[in-house]
Amino acid sequence: MKHSICLIYIERANNQLTFQLTVRLTCVTTAVHAYRLIMEPKISANVPLVSPELNVNMVHLDPYVNECVVDNGGCHHDCVNTIGTFYCRCWSGFELEANGKNCKDIDECATSNGGCSHRCVNSPGGHRCECPPGMQVNSGGRICVGKFQKFIEGI
Repeated sequence: MKHSICLIYIERANNQLTFQLTVRLTCVTTAVHAYRLIMEPKISANVPLVSPELNVNMVHLDPYVNECVVDNGGCHHDCVNTIGTFYCRCWSGFELEANGKNCKDIDECATSNGGCSHRCVNSPGGHRCECPPGMQVNSGGRICVGKFQKFIEGI
């Protein structure tokens, strides 16, 4: 049997039906491993905490790996860890590409001129509206109005 030097992080959650103990082991001989130990309430909690290399049966041991820990799961923006898997999520103004990992900018100006009455300028994660000389965008930021109209709108 192999032995490893491990750092142990323990999180505990209790309710009336089960006692759940999450043990995260970071071992010198392995990458990050995490295990969820679920025990019935009447079973002793004195179960030995061991490294993954040791062949010991615990009451109920589910392997749990946080795929987001290493290289953000390969995700361009956010990695969302779930039980048994993970998925990538893009920031506002971006969409997930077909590979499920990369994010690309949404060109808001490509659809209905981005809601702008004159000129739409796309930017990473968003856009802005611009007006011709002598005009400016209204308080909503989309419609070009003359300076006098802007004054009336503010009343």
